[in-house]
Formats: sequence, C-alpha cells, structure tokens
Amino acid sequence: WVWVWVWVWVWVWVWVWVWVRLGLGLEAMATAVVGGGAAGELIYTDTGLSFWGGVDPLTGIVIDQTHPLFGQCITGKVFAIPRSRGSCTGSQVLLELLLSGKAPAAFLLREADAILALGAVVAEELFEVPVPLLVLGEADFQRAAEHAWAEIDTAAGTLRFGPKPNDPKPNPKPNPNPNPDPNPNPQPDLNPNA
Repeated sequence: WVWVWVWVWVWVWVWVWVWVRLGLGLEAMATAVVGGGAAGELIYTDTGLSFWGGVDPLTGIVIDQTHPLFGQCITGKVFAIPRSRGSCTGSQVLLELLLSGKAPAAFLLREADAILALGAVVAEELFEVPVPLLVLGEADFQRAAEHAWAEIDTAAGTLRFGPKPNDPKPNPKPNPNPNPDPNPNPQPDLNPNA
C-alpha cells in the first residue's frame, strides 16, 4: 500500500505542476518563446506580415500597402499575428523596433515563427530588451480576435483577454457657487440716462 500512496502523490504533484505551469483557469494556453509581462490594446490580424518592408522601424507603422493593417501603428500594443512572412531580415527590423522603443508590447502568434523569435531572443539576450512572444495555437489565436485588450505575465503563467479597460474619469470639481448667475459676463450699460 505504501507504493500505491507514493504513486498517487507523485501523480498529484505532477498534475499540480503541469496545471500551474500551463496556467490553470486562464482564458488561453500559450507557450512562451520569450517571457515577460505586458498589457495593452490588442491588434489582431489573420494575415502574416513581413517586417522587412512591411513595418517602418522608425515609427512602428505598418507600411505594407497590401496588408489589412496598413497605416496602423503597432507600437506599445499586443500584436496578434499568425506568423511573419517573407525575409529573414524581419528579425533585424524587429530588433530595430525594440531598440528604438517602437516595438509592440508583446506578440501573440498562431504558430511558432523563427524570424520573430530570433529578433526577440537577440534583443533579450544581447541588449536586455525583452518582448513577450507567445505561441497560442489555432483555437486560442482565433479567440484573440474577439477581444480588444490582452494582459500577459509569463512569470505568473497568465494570459488574459478582455475588453479595453475604461479610461478613469477625473472627479468633477464641486461647484463653489450652487446658484450661478445665468449671465456671468453682463455687458456694461453704455447709456446711463436711458
């Protein structure tokens, strides 16, 4: 019986470890290629994008005229993209975006992508500029399309989607005069004898 209990405890701990590692109770499951934390507006496209010639490294704006996101800025946003396309020089453009502060806050990919992974890993390892890069798989990638916001914390094993948080509204200042004059700027009487 001792062996049975040992076996049960081993399996329990293995399952607990797997659940914690994979994010038990989260909205999406992902594999982190590059870890880190980020939150921001989610930009989604189901069309691959070549960073070489498709994104301006000085501004973070999509300049590929054939891409559905043409003209949009990806800087500081969680960028959901199936994968990159085209030249392996896209790694260099991603590195330039990261070093200039014009990169997305994070990448959510449908499938593993060596071009984006290379740029993200080099930025993290050589320049200590990480950008979370997660591979979601088909189902969770499609679910990302339904949301406007994403929050990522690979250390805690969390990836959450949701609506864009409301901007906090400033508290209105109380009116010091509850009965204001309906005509606060009266015109002077130019004819005192009338």
